Amino acid sequence: MKNFSYKDIAEIAKVSVSTVSRYYNGGYVSEKTKTKIEKIINDNRCFRSSDIEKSKIHDPNSIFIIVPEWEKKTNIEVVNGIYKRAYQKGRRSFVLYTPSSPEEYINTIKYAQKWKPGAIIFFLPNDKDEGIVNYIKTEVSNETISIVYGREIKGIDSIWVDYQKSFYSLTSVFLDLVNHGNDKNVAFVYEDSIPENKVKTRWNGFKASCSVKGIIPLRYSFSLTNVNSLKEMKTKLQTSKINSIVCATHSVYEILAATLKDINLCDIGYANVYDSFKTYKAKLFIDYVELGLKIEEMVEKAFQHKEMNENLKKDGGEEIIKEPEAILYKPRIFY
Repeated sequence: MKNFSYKDIAEIAKVSVSTVSRYYNGGYVSEKTKTKIEKIINDNRCFRSSDIEKSKIHDPNSIFIIVPEWEKKTNIEVVNGIYKRAYQKGRRSFVLYTPSSPEEYINTIKYAQKWKPGAIIFFLPNDKDEGIVNYIKTEVSNETISIVYGREIKGIDSIWVDYQKSFYSLTSVFLDLVNHGNDKNVAFVYEDSIPENKVKTRWNGFKASCSVKGIIPLRYSFSLTNVNSLKEMKTKLQTSKINSIVCATHSVYEILAATLKDINLCDIGYANVYDSFKTYKAKLFIDYVELGLKIEEMVEKAFQHKEMNENLKKDGGEEIIKEPEAILYKPRIFY
């Protein structure tokens, strides 16, 4: 986190100091300017000294959001959704970006715990970090409201996207749209920097849909930062006479849309400029801001339940055990 003054934030946002002051104190700020300021706060991890000091003495309404550093760009809109609703409800939210290794991620959790927040939201790095999950279960969730984003964790409030089912549905719609007939040349393309577990779920969905359609699933990868790697992959596509591609990520779609001609593509992700030009045949639309709003709603429900139990305890009643929420978020398909 970084300690920024109103002046610092105003200079970055290119607005007046009084505008930043109105933003923080509930005065009128246009939606466009408000969005700009919120983005700068999240991108730069800007926090006022007063916010930090209040949180440090245990603000029961404060929320810490822990996000793997490599997924910072991917998750910024989800974080913005959380921040937006938390701000509207009078809750402070703080974002901590962390390396993905279990040791460093857990150290970041420990740092957040020192601030005694009301809730911590965990963006998990991948499916194999059981050490992180165990730490959350044994050292965090019993004392602090805990929400997991990315996959279902038994016993903890969780929200996630089922990418395997989503890619199955996307591929099925895509194959119907391109009307293959006897043409079996379709491929799944991903960048080699994406974690294997994320490739696996998308690939399995694609593969299952191809199987139903009687198409042999093909799989190719390349490096987003290596021109030669892209050239080699394009040569393989041409050799195999591939004319339809399901892209694993929006980054893959962007590159292929810019470098390949006369080819059918699938996009994935949030709203972007490509939606206006419809350069894709189908798109798996994930409303990341909506996801963030839903996560913050889960936090609010947990706060309300905790307050109810505290009141029951004061009156000599027994606490009511809250069943963990498990929310499966379903993306939509555009075409």
